[in-house]
Amino acid sequence: MLRAVGGMWRSHGRAQMSARLVGQKAGVQASQINYYFGGFEQMLCSAQAQAIEAASQWCEARLMDLTPLDLSAAQGESFGHILAGLIEAWCTEAADLAFAWTECLLLAGRNPGYADAARQWQALWTRFFDALCARAGLSVHSALMRHFFYGEAFMHRLIWRPALDRAVLAESCVSWLRLLLSGEAGTTPLRACVQTEVHRYTPGVLVAGSVQAQIAEAAADLVERDGAAAVTHRAAAAAAGLTLGATTYHFSSSDALLGAAWAAIYARLTRPDANDTAPTYAEETVSRAEFMAGMTHFFDNPQQQNHMRGMEELVSQAARDPSLSGVGAMIRYTRGQTTYLTLRRLPREGAAADRQTAALVSTWLQGLGRDLRGMTSAERTQAVHQHLSRILHILKVPA
Repeated sequence: MLRAVGGMWRSHGRAQMSARLVGQKAGVQASQINYYFGGFEQMLCSAQAQAIEAASQWCEARLMDLTPLDLSAAQGESFGHILAGLIEAWCTEAADLAFAWTECLLLAGRNPGYADAARQWQALWTRFFDALCARAGLSVHSALMRHFFYGEAFMHRLIWRPALDRAVLAESCVSWLRLLLSGEAGTTPLRACVQTEVHRYTPGVLVAGSVQAQIAEAAADLVERDGAAAVTHRAAAAAAGLTLGATTYHFSSSDALLGAAWAAIYARLTRPDANDTAPTYAEETVSRAEFMAGMTHFFDNPQQQNHMRGMEELVSQAARDPSLSGVGAMIRYTRGQTTYLTLRRLPREGAAADRQTAALVSTWLQGLGRDLRGMTSAERTQAVHQHLSRILHILKVPA
């Protein structure tokens, strides 16, 4: 039964799992789940424990692979290629574990029963990156490297153009090392080329009050409440109070419908909140203190975190379903736009942050958010201040 669940993290996700389906996959009666585990959720927690143990063995094997190398000689940009290789291996050779990890973090945001497993995943990656960065003479950047791994590995599960995806991954990881070591990300021509191509998957602008916007908002609600797998034309029509025909007329494919849900969730994430004290993007400048306060509020705001989990649900569904590779590529390669609008308003020694720097920081922020899952409010606040201070120092934002 645990082996069956281990494969279903990747193929189905929690939203599509059921006792009956697990029983079918395992070739046993569903009633045996209660007998052996005491319940369905308890079985899933046991499956997470098994995945964590397997991931720990994977990490130990990767460290052994690198043992003969003098990583201290690769502490510059070349270490970015090692990081890219680890992400590629994790998302391909250990894909079932990569999906199990992601599902655990999503579940921990909704169900306290998974908080302990989320902390175990965090401890596993902390040990791994502490050991890896110590060998490379990069211990001071260990936490930042871990968060970037979280963000980039999460997106690299999306398969759009495999060879190109791998090339852009390497370019991004090298650029990340440049940023950490010099404060400047440098140019990324491959990413710029890909961004131009994936814009054709961008959904149209949702006009407030239109039928399209009504459907998109209903689809976004479904994603945030029940997961991306729950978004069908029939379910979106019912949630929007419209006919099935009207829904399929405006969004003829699942790709288009999920793309609209993404647009709605993205708008929710970037829409100024009435109770939010963070600065809006219309302001000329954002002080370091305002930026810190705004990000602390964001990571401690349950509504915003629910929107973020909805976005993550969409990414995971796109990673599972090849027919959604277009919308997945669009989400992966166009991220960082809102971060860019904010970073360019921060005071900085030298030129304002460019789009590549914003994309890297956006990836890091996504990873940081996952690292915060399962923490108390006080722990989150402390962690956000600690790590954001480090990033702002690297970006040469004066205190």
